[in-house]
Amino acid sequence: MFLVSRMRIIIQHALSRSYFNGRDWNANEEDAANFETVVEAEEFCRAQNLGNALIVLKFREAGQEISYKAWDAPGLMSNHRPVKHPGVGG
Repeated sequence: MFLVSRMRIIIQHALSRSYFNGRDWNANEEDAANFETVVEAEEFCRAQNLGNALIVLKFREAGQEISYKAWDAPGLMSNHRPVKHPGVGG
């Protein structure tokens, strides 16, 4: 029996509200890159210096989400483009 994931872990730009798609920011949530764990998403944000990024947990069945700031870092992430992460799928 194949279990379908009930939750997505994605990264959202706190200022523009766009989503990280594996290469860049995109307004379409469906194109957002999926991370395996919140730790992986948090570490990616730290490595890319995305201080204002939000980690978003989307629960498919309930239509609800939880989001929180990935980490506190100086500077504005609006001036920083993320680098493609090889382990992140879309």
